[in-house]
Amino acid sequence: MSTLLDMPNDILLLIICNFLDAPEVLLLRRTCREISQLTRDKIVWLRFLERLQNSGEIPLPNSPDTDASLENIVISAYRASQLWLKPRQLGKPILNPLGGRPIKGLNIYLDVWLLIVYADGFVYLWNIQKDAGHICGTLDLRTDGFRWTSYSASLDPTNEAIILAIQSIGAMECETRLYSIKLGIDQIFTLIRTFKHPLPRGILVLDTARKLVVLASSTQTLDVIKWDSEEHNMFVPLDDFDDDAEETLFNTVIALRLLGSHFLAIRTHTIELHLCDDSFQPQRGTKPLKHVLPFPLQDGAASLSDAVLSAEGRIHVNLLAYDAHSLACYNITIALPTTMAASMEVTLIGKAPLHILCRTPSFVSAHALGAQGIRAMWVERNNHTMTRRVRVFAFNRHKAWHEMDEAFDAFSLKSYDLREDLTHCALAELSGNIALANRSGHVFLLPAE
Repeated sequence: MSTLLDMPNDILLLIICNFLDAPEVLLLRRTCREISQLTRDKIVWLRFLERLQNSGEIPLPNSPDTDASLENIVISAYRASQLWLKPRQLGKPILNPLGGRPIKGLNIYLDVWLLIVYADGFVYLWNIQKDAGHICGTLDLRTDGFRWTSYSASLDPTNEAIILAIQSIGAMECETRLYSIKLGIDQIFTLIRTFKHPLPRGILVLDTARKLVVLASSTQTLDVIKWDSEEHNMFVPLDDFDDDAEETLFNTVIALRLLGSHFLAIRTHTIELHLCDDSFQPQRGTKPLKHVLPFPLQDGAASLSDAVLSAEGRIHVNLLAYDAHSLACYNITIALPTTMAASMEVTLIGKAPLHILCRTPSFVSAHALGAQGIRAMWVERNNHTMTRRVRVFAFNRHKAWHEMDEAFDAFSLKSYDLREDLTHCALAELSGNIALANRSGHVFLLPAE
């Protein structure tokens, strides 16, 4: 202790920054007031934050709010990393509909807000923080004769509201409703607009900055709605007529990422990059860049990360895809130069071959990839033992290949009741918390703690 106090502050600070980690610094802080004050120096936590960023396998907030929050960001990231590969306990359901209720999906925003959408038109918003887990807002869209078939949701540009687009099918017409869900103390659902159309179309994605709703109108066409103007339907053709007709017929769009002047389409057989103008219309005379997948994907079989811009100016998007043969992760690297044509490189960076891994027939019933493409989880069910395993994995941005068959089994559930199949999931990437829903519509939290 006296030796430490005898050292010049700059030497001691150098030792702390280069030879200790964050938990050790918290222990060192308890020794005396002078050292405690030194460990609160901004340079210490900036150095630790830089280490975490350079590790390539720990997700961090994109925009720290203030310098004062640096220590909390680093400590939270360390703890989440330690808890990520730990066993978990499933508590009582946070939603337990009597008699069961089909669920459409789960989404987690800002690591705090869990959006739950049921097929009968019930929508819930939960605050899933440890000390605040409770229903914050409810929307009841139940209508006789209507089925709610698809939805998409996204944060608005200010991160102060969630924009929800949800579509219903009735006996005579289809309808898409657009809601704004205010975040904060009072969660208020506000109807923005309603769009009616004669044929059902699956909602793919929202662009809240440009106020666009993109729907899959057919296998060859996207339907784009501008919700702040009277210009409703813009039909965006996808396929070249030179393509093989049989493949094109079934090459439906499963997931979409909007990238400014381009959009990335994940389809049944292909990954495609399309050039478009400010009005979302494809540029004439340009053909999309295509990568052919080894096996076809089905609806709900793709999880996309957000687009990440590298220091070299390239856009990176990770894709977690299940094709009934394996669960695979791809890195999609896109270059959008101003003077040359765009380029797209699709690289397989990991694969979990389910049948080889388990030696008995199994399949993935749900999966999720974090927004930064670092953490992933999936639910794997064994057909013989009826065991559902929740598996977690972390990708490293600096590695070219990942052994996904080494994923950690965070939780397992054995039951011969098919109603307990885990069919939907959502991942809070920063904290590592997971939400699960079963076939009966019961929703659970699987926290990292």
